[in-house]
Amino acid sequence: MRGQFGFASVRRLPCSYGLNEKGGMNAEELNKYFNKNVLPLYPDMEDKPGKRVMLKVDSGPGRTDLPMLAQMQLKGFYLVPGVSNTTAKTQETDQNYGPFKISFRGNIRVLAAARHQQKKQMLLKDLALLVFGGTDSITGVVLEDSFNKAFLQSGCLSAWNKCGAVPLTRKPLEDEGIRHEAIINADGTTLSDMDPEGLKLMEIERENRVHCKFLKLLGYDSEHL
Repeated sequence: MRGQFGFASVRRLPCSYGLNEKGGMNAEELNKYFNKNVLPLYPDMEDKPGKRVMLKVDSGPGRTDLPMLAQMQLKGFYLVPGVSNTTAKTQETDQNYGPFKISFRGNIRVLAAARHQQKKQMLLKDLALLVFGGTDSITGVVLEDSFNKAFLQSGCLSAWNKCGAVPLTRKPLEDEGIRHEAIINADGTTLSDMDPEGLKLMEIERENRVHCKFLKLLGYDSEHL
């Protein structure tokens, strides 16, 4: 992999993989990943203004391991938990893939139509042409550069801004597609003009309460549900 993360110039960095005995990620494997793969990318990192590194993570295992978090913060490495089930709003790369897919699919349509006219097939080796654009040597059609159209620096900065990453803001949590309110009056009634998603959350809560009581009557410990 070629990159410049934290270095003075572009460098080639090795790829790696890790997994626990079940083939997944846990606190131990996450700690290994940070120490072996992420921290070396930022050799000048310190717990000082302008030197700290922030890494946004999902809600998987090990993300709240306090000894690891304390150790990382002493080095200037801070973990920020992402909001669960909000991929479309909080995952930066998802913002890039929208324009990429539109352009890529357009290239497929153009190339497929041109090849069909000449009774030629599309091949696996055409993938690079579909992604990075250029002139098709068989039909002469010109395809656009889908990758750079979506993943140029300007596109990445725009995606990071939408997701509240650069600059660091609470923008995703203020999005109407994510933030919903469930307001209950003192007498137990709800507001008639409440957010529909808030009403849905309350209905789920009521259903859950009924089923938990039923399980308890059958002798099960439903307190954790």
